Amino acid sequence: MALVFEQVLLLFLFVTIGWVLCRTRVVNGEQSGILSRLLVYLFFPCKVFRTFAEDLTLPFLAEHWQIPVIAFAVTAVCAVVMHFAAKLMTKQAYERSIIEYSLVVPNYAYMGYALTEAILGTEGLVSYMLFTLPVTVYIYTVGFSLLTKRGFSPKKLLNPVTVALVLGITFMLTGLRLPPLLSSALQKASACLAPVSMVLTGIVIAGFPLTDMLKNKKVYLVSAFRLLILPLAVGGILSLFCDSRTVAVAVLLYALPCGLNTVVFPRLIGEDCRLGAGLALVSCLFSCITIPLISGIFQMGG
Repeated sequence: MALVFEQVLLLFLFVTIGWVLCRTRVVNGEQSGILSRLLVYLFFPCKVFRTFAEDLTLPFLAEHWQIPVIAFAVTAVCAVVMHFAAKLMTKQAYERSIIEYSLVVPNYAYMGYALTEAILGTEGLVSYMLFTLPVTVYIYTVGFSLLTKRGFSPKKLLNPVTVALVLGITFMLTGLRLPPLLSSALQKASACLAPVSMVLTGIVIAGFPLTDMLKNKKVYLVSAFRLLILPLAVGGILSLFCDSRTVAVAVLLYALPCGLNTVVFPRLIGEDCRLGAGLALVSCLFSCITIPLISGIFQMGG
């Protein structure tokens, strides 16, 4: 539990740095677009490719094939249940979309990768990435449609992350290896993912008045579902018939705070981003307490 608390606090420190940099006008919200592009087109794909190409093996995949199968079932059930839960939380249509998305999709990549690797190690991260595959599919299908009010386009599935995923699996299956120099470059780029993404989170949050984000009661209700009810429910149910590794990665996934797409996607269509920013802020704050708590309940970390 101490290890988990330390890792969460470390990530939150970078969020605070981003918030201070923006509030002191060292950087501004518009410049955050540069960090977003670096994450989407460089750091995130490098992390995905490196993990699947160098850390995933055929014996591991053969032994743990059930992880993505269970993950698709959990994501499907969660999506259906949270669709109706969001309807009970607000009568406003677009607010429902933001809440529904936030309950189904946590900050699984930017924060989740670093946290999982620190707590569960390299093999744990591979299992975690396998478990998050259906969440990635949800983001670029149902999720994108919810937050942008647009229909699904298959083109959305063709993005840097899915390309890196396919290439990584191809390298794994064929036994191809990158030259040492390129492998070292991938490792260094992958290491940038966590700090840069957390700094970006702080910058995005700093772009909105704190009072507007903190006075909305809905953010506390959604955060309670996101940080406590979901991980306890998912972990409790999976503990009945799944191995400890699958339970661990599932619990870590669903214990994570809300992500930034509820700010990024609404901006594309000129919608109000304050609810999404409030969810990111409040859930991130409380996750410093809830993630170690949940991890302790399921006996993860030291």
